[in-house]
Amino acid sequence: MLFVVLCMLWTVRKRRQSQSSVNNDSPENDTPNNSQNNHQREDITMETITQLEETEPLLNTQQENEECPSDLLSGPINERIDYLKFDESREIKRSNIKMFKPIGNGQFGAVHIGLLKRSNTTWEKGPTLPVALKRPIHHYNAANLQLTYEELKLMCAIGKHPNVICLIGGVVNGLQKQAETWIVSEYVECGDLLEFLRKSRDIFENKLISSQNGYMVPTKKLYLSKEEPENGKAKLSTYDLLSFAYQIANGMDYLAKIRLVHRDLALRNILINKNKTIRIADFGLARKNNKGYYRVKHMETHLPYYYSSPESWDTQKFNEKSDVWSFGVCLYEIFSLGKEPYADVKEVQNSKNDLMVYLKAGNHLSRPEFCHPEVYKVMELCFNLDVDVRPNFSLCLEYFAEHLSTAAKPLFEEIEHNLQLEAEKQRKLSDWVQDDDDDDE
Repeated sequence: MLFVVLCMLWTVRKRRQSQSSVNNDSPENDTPNNSQNNHQREDITMETITQLEETEPLLNTQQENEECPSDLLSGPINERIDYLKFDESREIKRSNIKMFKPIGNGQFGAVHIGLLKRSNTTWEKGPTLPVALKRPIHHYNAANLQLTYEELKLMCAIGKHPNVICLIGGVVNGLQKQAETWIVSEYVECGDLLEFLRKSRDIFENKLISSQNGYMVPTKKLYLSKEEPENGKAKLSTYDLLSFAYQIANGMDYLAKIRLVHRDLALRNILINKNKTIRIADFGLARKNNKGYYRVKHMETHLPYYYSSPESWDTQKFNEKSDVWSFGVCLYEIFSLGKEPYADVKEVQNSKNDLMVYLKAGNHLSRPEFCHPEVYKVMELCFNLDVDVRPNFSLCLEYFAEHLSTAAKPLFEEIEHNLQLEAEKQRKLSDWVQDDDDDDE
């Protein structure tokens, strides 16, 4: 038996080495540009490979049965992740899911399009729901499995908000020899906001002017356009950019209030649906940073480095104010229609230390082309090196609500109405898993 285990470990190591040699030729991506959770983040490497033992479960759930220390109870959810339990009412039977083509692969996880059916129906007769399925690439790798399981637990604790990706449930089979852990979430059909903006440059209508409040008066046709974003026919204007900024602040304000730090806020991790409602997604880095599951090996030109605040890189501590810094970078992406942040700086900066020197000298991103001067003042506050001066998300939300309402009140009212409809849709998603409990009784 020992010989068999050693052979398995040797095979796993060879596969990882082979995959690593291929991945070094291109940036790591969790999903492609037109998919959910498109990751172009730094090269993240597994710290260790947990040995496979038939006598040991692959998932570490020991601390879930322990009482959370009192000093962690008032802290961010991220810091209590070891003590969080998977909500068993969210358990989905593997037989109720059909997995189809992957829409992206990364070093740790893969995302697939899938279908979910209710337990009390058949595939032939019952209705089905399109879903996004996130799973570890190597289900036999304990570290991969643990990362996915912890993200699943975190999403259970987040709850529902119309500007945050909605968890439907999970497949958890970690105590068996052939472990599986899948995150089953709502499918957001139009992909990530970054690629959506880049693909919409040709149809963008700039409504910034130099008089009155700085905007043209929006027409009903513009702000009530019903064409689908993914088919390239929908109109996109400066008012939509304000809407995206408002909605991101809305979702992040909710996450801040439940004391969750995202740590990887960027447009590539924000999804958009047909009615231009956004969802903040990808909580893979929303965890405490001392677990030893990953380490930054070297600086790349992609995320999360250029989205992180200087103090978070000095201290390796992340909080709401470090997320606000990332929000400022998101605003640059939004009002530049998806331009790469610090593109000019990267031509002369060769390392993260060079960029830190640049930022600590008081430099920051310039005003993007389609950004109102008043909005840029908010961006500059987000980039303030003094975290006490930097606004929180509640203030950001208040500002963009007022600014959008002033610039395009009918659009603001339409957004609020759509958010109510989206919240109702999310509430109904729970119906797709509640029948599983009835069948088990």
